[in-house]
Amino acid sequence: MITIRSAEIEDISQIQRIAREAWLHTYKELYSPSFIDHFLRHAYAEDSLRRSLEKDKQQELPGFLVAELDHQLAGFAQRRQLQEGEHEILRMYVLPRYHQRGIGRAFLRQYTHDLKSGVLIAWVAKENRIAIPFYEKSGFYAAEEKHEMLEGQSKTQVKYVLKL
Repeated sequence: MITIRSAEIEDISQIQRIAREAWLHTYKELYSPSFIDHFLRHAYAEDSLRRSLEKDKQQELPGFLVAELDHQLAGFAQRRQLQEGEHEILRMYVLPRYHQRGIGRAFLRQYTHDLKSGVLIAWVAKENRIAIPFYEKSGFYAAEEKHEMLEGQSKTQVKYVLKL
């Protein structure tokens, strides 16, 4: 059974482990190993995650969630409010061995239950062949694209939107 709960400070090392494994699995074809390593060291640094978790505790609704399956952390997701009625999924990662087990859908159910109305958005790399089918099957639609320079290369991000 999947249990979704608020992330805690004690979960940081497991969140870092999940992020590393998920990023290496998901983005190995899109980004160089050095870019992935650099990104993970900064985006998932302990002090950065600690600040995110502390800020999340100040919110009315938890946005930084973890999923437990088989008595261990199997994934995490983080959401933030952009403006009234508009929320963004900043990150959602599941250990590859737990893909297709309903964890991503459980995160989305929790978010839609908590938010009840408005829109939920997620920016996804256009080449991300794992996330795009997931979001589309979950009722999101592609709304726009933007181009970013990463590693000296132009990368396209697609904004997926779910109306709640």
